[in-house]
Amino acid sequence: MSGEPEHPPALGADAAADVTAEDEAVETPSGAHRAVQSVKHRAQSIRDDLERRRADVPVIDVAFRGVEHDARTGGGILAGAVAFRVFLFVIPYVFVVVFAFGVGADAASQDPVELARKGGIVGLASSAINASTEASTFARAVTLTLATWALLTGTRTLLKALYSVHALIWGVPRTKPRHSMWKALLGIIIATTLIALIRLVDALANVSIVLWALAMVLVVLVPGSLWLWLTTKVFPSASATTWRDMLPGAILFGIGVQALHIVTVVWIAKSLESKSETYGALGAALTILLWAYLLGRLITAAAALNTVLWSGRSDSRSTT
Repeated sequence: MSGEPEHPPALGADAAADVTAEDEAVETPSGAHRAVQSVKHRAQSIRDDLERRRADVPVIDVAFRGVEHDARTGGGILAGAVAFRVFLFVIPYVFVVVFAFGVGADAASQDPVELARKGGIVGLASSAINASTEASTFARAVTLTLATWALLTGTRTLLKALYSVHALIWGVPRTKPRHSMWKALLGIIIATTLIALIRLVDALANVSIVLWALAMVLVVLVPGSLWLWLTTKVFPSASATTWRDMLPGAILFGIGVQALHIVTVVWIAKSLESKSETYGALGAALTILLWAYLLGRLITAAAALNTVLWSGRSDSRSTT
């Protein structure tokens, strides 16, 4: 033993270069990481800028209050609940349309984009149903009977969910819908009317650009008007509310339905086709559920918008 401290062996030039490169790789973020951080930083700066303008721009303030109210009431969870009930409505509805009237019976061999353009999500969903013309009359009658029962049950369940969602967003006691069977039949008629309107838009596109533009406006006005009536007369809300209090949400809903139809034609139709080829009926079901969730999000957003605007007006009246 010499008593002198032992030193680690010196690294060669190549080994030292490798260690340095590894340290730099650990310390230097990847390009993807830098891009994510840049997007987050940009989004945060935009949010901070909007927060500073919130007090001076009423539209920005309403948007922030709507998002905050949506978070407090669990808008995402409520939208998911609505989406599942919409799914339970769409599937038996398509079965009834295909088996009872033969509409879309040959949809499995048609282009999904064309089906979505002509019938929306219902026309698209019909492509996942293979209605055999060789089925016996008894089998078709049994299928139609079961599908009709499932349709009425699904519509009533959807109606109850919409009642509960509006009551929770408005913060009022939940009530059971009265005359639910008649209202379920009315809901089926409304859905059929909207599908007929979508088919009208597609037909007028080949006739005249003016008529097509008029029909596109109707796709906004008709759903918006129906939603205005439903939120004013059917669904629960705060006391002393009038149709004027429900108008902003109805406008948002009408525009949202038009936007959702465009998304259905441009993106969801192709997504359903690709997922159906990969996962079969399960892929089609997942795509329809995604569409239903977007619709549920639109419903909760419309209700939240009406709520925050009404509460803002109520607070201003109480302070004067």
